[in-house]
Amino acid sequence: MTADRVDHRSIGILGLVTIVTYGSWYYAFGVLFDPIRTDTGWSEAALALSFSIGTVALGLVSIGGGRLLDRTGARTVLLLAGIGGGAALALTSFATSIVAFVIGAALAMVFLGAFGFYHTTMTMAVRLNPGRPSRAIAVLTIWGAFASAVYLPATAALVDRLAWRPTVRILAAVVVVVLVAAALLLPDPPSRPRPVPQARRPVRP
Repeated sequence: MTADRVDHRSIGILGLVTIVTYGSWYYAFGVLFDPIRTDTGWSEAALALSFSIGTVALGLVSIGGGRLLDRTGARTVLLLAGIGGGAALALTSFATSIVAFVIGAALAMVFLGAFGFYHTTMTMAVRLNPGRPSRAIAVLTIWGAFASAVYLPATAALVDRLAWRPTVRILAAVVVVVLVAAALLLPDPPSRPRPVPQARRPVRP
C-alpha cells in the first residue's frame, strides 16, 4: 500500500469495529428498552438511569482509553473492548435485579465506548494511513454511519423472535467475535512516539 492511498482493508476492519461497538448497546438499547421493562417490571427511570450512568462513565474513562492506545497500541485496546464489552453484555442479559442490570449496562457502555468508539478507531485509522489521514477518517465515518441502520432492525427482529435476554447474548457474542478478530487481523499501528529527553549542554562560563 503506497503512502498516498488509503488502506481500505484496515479501514474496513475498523469500520466493522465501529458498527459493532456503537450498535451493540448505544443503539440497541433503544430497541430493548420496552421489552426489558415489560418483562422485568423495572421502572423506566431505573432503566434510563443505567444508560445515563454508562454515558457519564464512558466520558470519564475515554481519556484512559486514548492513553492506553498511545502506550500499548491498538491490539490491547480492541481486546479490552471485545472481551470486556462482551462479558458486560452477558452479565446484563442474566441480571435478575435492577442493580445487577445497571452495573452490567454501565460496564458495557464503558468497555465498548471508551475502547471502541471513534476517538480510538479514528486514531488507529490515521496511524495506519499517515499519507491520507483525512481520507481515512472520511471513509471510516461512512462505515460508522451504518451502525444504526444495521443494529436497529436487526435487534428488533431478534427481540421479536427470541425475547430480550437471548438477543443481548447474541449481541455479546458478536462483540467478542468481531473485536477479537479485528485485534488479531488488524496491523497494529505504531504507538505515538514518546519524546526523548535531550541531554543538556554544559553551560560554559
